[in-house]
Amino acid sequence: MRDHLDELAQIESRDQGKPLSQARHELEGAARYFEYYGGAADKLEGSSIPVGPDGVDYTVREPYGVSAQIIPWNLPGNLFARGVAPALAAGNVYVNQWFGDTNRTPFGGYKQSGIGREKGLAALDSYLQTKNVAIDLG
Repeated sequence: MRDHLDELAQIESRDQGKPLSQARHELEGAARYFEYYGGAADKLEGSSIPVGPDGVDYTVREPYGVSAQIIPWNLPGNLFARGVAPALAAGNVYVNQWFGDTNRTPFGGYKQSGIGREKGLAALDSYLQTKNVAIDLG
């Protein structure tokens, strides 16, 4: 997102009719959401409740599924990041649907739908975390 900040700010400024400085400020805040939750992604943890010597307990960290959001037209960058960043950090999927036929924000979501692809598989591999299940039978 930071790599495309100027371009995204210009698109949002045109879309929203807001000053370029305001659009840039909003998107800088959005980038900080991704940095914060990206930094927390490898610190997620869980615990199991001991069930005694005759039982087996384990904790599985797995995503919940797809993150869906309805983003208002007047503050899309910040609200997008506030919902998407923690969902991605927890391993969930987010699908961005650009509605190109809307009259109010004709460019909204178009550029955001493509950001991330250019980083390729190396970025995806660095994001994915190994999931382990450990069973201690005594």
